Amino acid sequence: MPALGAPTAKRLRYDDNLGLKIKLKAHKSLEYMSFDSGEETDLNYSGGCLALPGWRSGPWGMQVRYDMRWNTLFTRRYFNEGSEWDDWVRLATCMPPEVHDLPLYNGYTNLGCKYFRTQENVVSFAGGIERMSGFHQDEAFAVLPEGFRPDHAIVVPALLYPSFTPASIIIKSNGEICETITSSDKSLYMQATFVAG
Repeated sequence: MPALGAPTAKRLRYDDNLGLKIKLKAHKSLEYMSFDSGEETDLNYSGGCLALPGWRSGPWGMQVRYDMRWNTLFTRRYFNEGSEWDDWVRLATCMPPEVHDLPLYNGYTNLGCKYFRTQENVVSFAGGIERMSGFHQDEAFAVLPEGFRPDHAIVVPALLYPSFTPASIIIKSNGEICETITSSDKSLYMQATFVAG
């Protein structure tokens, strides 16, 4: 059994088989023009292509293109031996989100509360805040910036400390985050995930 983290997948070489008797060498096609009979597109002159024929004789197949200008992959299908083409489709890429400290109003201390938004537009924040004078019902303690806000008010559970009292917070569509309970506790811990509106 290989050691944890050891590479177990075989890398394709120039003349390797892709399966179903398709030879990479026979179908590798580096192009700097599109396959659209010389038609100019946004993808011309900016990358290379790999054309893979479909079943048996290849009357249909697909084209994969790495585009250097856009730094991404595109794909499209062809039919009738290349006389008909689908539109280019940009393949999804996985980009790590930028993580930020939750912006708090004066009088509150951030105890490691961070927020971020994924490329799918999902916003998450988690952590704690502190206020030495305690918390007051319906008082906003933070505002999420535009692009990180829900399209409607969301109520999520929270926990007051040191009493471990269950509480909740409201995340409003204007980005304000409010407590829903008055308490002399000094810390509030919370976590929320929602789709930005």
